[in-house]
Amino acid sequence: MVQTVELLPDEATDAYIRQQWQALTRAGLPSAGRNPAPSVRPHVTLAVATSIRETAEAALREHGRAALPIELHLAGYACFDQTRPGISRFVLVRLVTASVELLRLQGAIARTVGISDAFAPTMAPGRWVPHITLARAVRPSQMSRAVELLAGSRPPPGHGVRLRRWDGEGKREWSL
Repeated sequence: MVQTVELLPDEATDAYIRQQWQALTRAGLPSAGRNPAPSVRPHVTLAVATSIRETAEAALREHGRAALPIELHLAGYACFDQTRPGISRFVLVRLVTASVELLRLQGAIARTVGISDAFAPTMAPGRWVPHITLARAVRPSQMSRAVELLAGSRPPPGHGVRLRRWDGEGKREWSL
């Protein structure tokens, strides 16, 4: 079971990322935009856990009220290695600059959720890499084509404007 707390971007940033998803799809490449579920949207994951106590939601809302809106500066591209024996795959992401304000928000959310370092070591404060996923299951032979396709597009100035919870088991989302 996976539970997350996510930062959703403003409309312009959301539209920009969706355009990048569409460009990947049109080129026949993996894309996060291929998933038709209405809950699939551009986001920055702030915390991942096996469960999040309902009693934590009031504190999560308060963190959001205190920090949002928050500037989101989209940076370059990166790939996260998801290679397993016999399978070589990567996740293509658009990095988000780790501002002091964003790091503070993520740290507060992570402490409130009580993330487990064993479950999500890359989500621990100090190890977290802020990003928005563009595509999963990208083969090494596809990576340079994907980056070449997307490179050169200038993102709009952006903001994180809302927090949401995602329940991976129940496949449901709600605003905080």
